[in-house]
Amino acid sequence: MNLSCFKNFKVSITTSVFILVLMLFFAGFFILQNINGRFWLHDFEVYYSASNALADGGQVYGKAFGLDSGYYKYSPIVLYLFLPLAVFPFGIAKVIYFVLLCLSILIAIRFISAFIRDVFFPDTFEMIQLKVQLLMFLVCLLPFYYELHLGNINSLLLLLVVPSLVLHQQGKVIPAATLLALAVLVKPHFLLFFPLLVFRKEFKFIGISVIVLLFGLLSPSVYTGLATNYQLHQDWLTTMMIHNQSPVTGFDTIYSWIYRIIDNIISFQPGIWFSFTILGIFYMLLFRFVHRNMEREQAGHENCSRQRNFVFEYFWVLAVIPNLTVTDFEHFMFSLPLISLLFFYLLSQKPPVWITMLSVIAFVLYGGNIRDMVGKTISAWMTTNGILGLGNMMIVILALIVWRKVRQNPSQLVSKVIG
Repeated sequence: MNLSCFKNFKVSITTSVFILVLMLFFAGFFILQNINGRFWLHDFEVYYSASNALADGGQVYGKAFGLDSGYYKYSPIVLYLFLPLAVFPFGIAKVIYFVLLCLSILIAIRFISAFIRDVFFPDTFEMIQLKVQLLMFLVCLLPFYYELHLGNINSLLLLLVVPSLVLHQQGKVIPAATLLALAVLVKPHFLLFFPLLVFRKEFKFIGISVIVLLFGLLSPSVYTGLATNYQLHQDWLTTMMIHNQSPVTGFDTIYSWIYRIIDNIISFQPGIWFSFTILGIFYMLLFRFVHRNMEREQAGHENCSRQRNFVFEYFWVLAVIPNLTVTDFEHFMFSLPLISLLFFYLLSQKPPVWITMLSVIAFVLYGGNIRDMVGKTISAWMTTNGILGLGNMMIVILALIVWRKVRQNPSQLVSKVIG
């Protein structure tokens, strides 16, 4: 499999159309947000203010920046990434950051679609890739809206975790592990990747990631000193524990769904055992799935290469992360690779009608909670009933079904050699 993701960034007519459509949307969004007085970027305000607080020796954790809920929840080292923007007035800094987010969304969609096409659908036409990219953007409009409105960081994280996988497929383990470790330092949610790496016996990858993680945890000591750095990390852990103390409060999580079903039958108070039990069941299922893939690889089944299997497993775990952690709408853009896979299959193959219908339903549930379209009442109902999370899980399950169909049909998956 000769990965050509980087080469697929060449400027062509289809690429130009894609860039033009997204740039028009971003420009319109920026203008309307300013006209309506809603160009706030509250999440970025937290990063910006916390970075300034760190530079001034002030309080970073346990203090609300901007909104009452605006607490800084990331590791200390992340603040150093925002220090260059902290030298600008906030009005200028948030414009710069908004442009950065727009570029990261554009690049992420283009990069992911090119990678999925190279790995799973190498014979598809470029026009199909353009349609896939535009549909990816349309379906993910809800998380993209919140990403841009709040000024979050998830689109930038996609540019860490996806290139990490690409570099891994190219045999470049050190930079691949470094990128994943950096993503973990920003959001510990990505630690959920490590059991998969253990199942796949990627011990070198894990070892390098752990070294980079330790370096990232210790490096602020150069600026703050060991004692202050220790206190900062202690405050960070406390903040994360408070934020995630009850996973059932996350409406879109698996924990919340199961809790509400059981609670309708028998009243009970879920403890930490409840979360770990569900998480343990998930990883047992994942282990079984990976183990069966490895058996097929060793048996030499046609179109069952270790590389392609690992790509799907990696993206599958990435997509499930928002259902296993307490997150917000914008985190569900982590399903972009699986959404891309589904659209390539739907547009380039002849899918059964039931898969097409279920995919449409999943996409509507996933991206349909746009308040201005469905109204305040329906939007609130969709939010409190975890409809986004339900749509995401449908996408995860459908992607698994599609992956099996593509793998089983030699005419739909062209064998190549990774180089």
